[in-house]
Amino acid sequence: MSWRTSLDHALDDAPQGKVRVHKGKAWADVDVEKADAIGVRIGGVRVHRARDRDIAAEAERLAHDLRSVPDPVVPVEVDPALGGAVLRSRPDRMRDREFYEVHVDGTRETAVRKVRVGADGDRQDAPWDVTREQLGHLLDELEG
Repeated sequence: MSWRTSLDHALDDAPQGKVRVHKGKAWADVDVEKADAIGVRIGGVRVHRARDRDIAAEAERLAHDLRSVPDPVVPVEVDPALGGAVLRSRPDRMRDREFYEVHVDGTRETAVRKVRVGADGDRQDAPWDVTREQLGHLLDELEG
């Protein structure tokens, strides 16, 4: 089962703002800047899985399986004792001072955002464009 059907209904009903979609006992929150029949500009996504995952194993799985963000991500911080992990785009793949960042928060949640680094070093969220199909694949990959 895919996220796509509930995602399409939710985006049609609320083409802007925080959109929550469900798949069985899992859910995802998508920060939608705008959506139309084909594409979506998103500020980030967060998936809450139905079952616990080992944090270190999940970080490795995401590094290997996450293909719906344009840049490959690698673990930069994995600490199960602190309850999380951070993966980022590889530095050699950074373009225009932008990169993707994945947070594994606890044993059930994973979030993705795109970050832009300003000239002063400040980090800001940067929205990115995907098709509805790509967004569905991203949610599938995050849920694993």
